[in-house]
Amino acid sequence: MSRWHSPMLVVDFKYNIIRIHRSTLDALGNPRYIEVLVSPRQAKIGIRAQEKQTITSQKVNLESLLRQRSIQLYSTDLVRELLAINPNWEDEQIYRMEGVLIDSEGMVMFDGSDSELIHSDEYAAAQ
Repeated sequence: MSRWHSPMLVVDFKYNIIRIHRSTLDALGNPRYIEVLVSPRQAKIGIRAQEKQTITSQKVNLESLLRQRSIQLYSTDLVRELLAINPNWEDEQIYRMEGVLIDSEGMVMFDGSDSELIHSDEYAAAQ
């Protein structure tokens, strides 16, 4: 699977944004809702498809994906907590991860210890 078709997640510590790329949502069957799961001890981030809205789910604006390559979640608290996943991550930086679909769980799992530092100008050009 090529990089642009693999499930992808970007954590932007400069602007406190989590970007969930269209390829991730496609892998999950374009759900109406998603849930973000974090395991700091295992350095994992999971994005799980949800059929219904729950107290922990986020609505996916599928219409925005017609114009953009990702949906964006803004949560300063969550993004700050994600810094604990990888001791090599630095504040004010942007990191990209490729995920693996766990079809039986309806989830894409991202390994925070296997991420790539990307530069702001490189990322902006790719959007």
